[in-house]
Amino acid sequence: MYSWEIEKFINDRNHHIGGDDLEFIIDPKNHSQYIYVTTKGPDGRWVIYTNDGYKFEFWPIPIEEAKAKGLVKKIIKNKETSY
Repeated sequence: MYSWEIEKFINDRNHHIGGDDLEFIIDPKNHSQYIYVTTKGPDGRWVIYTNDGYKFEFWPIPIEEAKAKGLVKKIIKNKETSY
């Protein structure tokens, strides 16, 4: 994905991402332009910096809430986490 596509992806989800979308968006194997992915502050916000000058911020949706919203389809049951 290009950085502008990642920005749209995050904006379309109102900066709250969970389930399979979260797994996808934080994995640097899917996005070669990532240089740094981290969590910041007590509010649980995640921040991604890219090599083309973008900075993305979003909040993860807890796994149980993501399941209830139907956002978990690909995550392997044994690999469940509590983002």
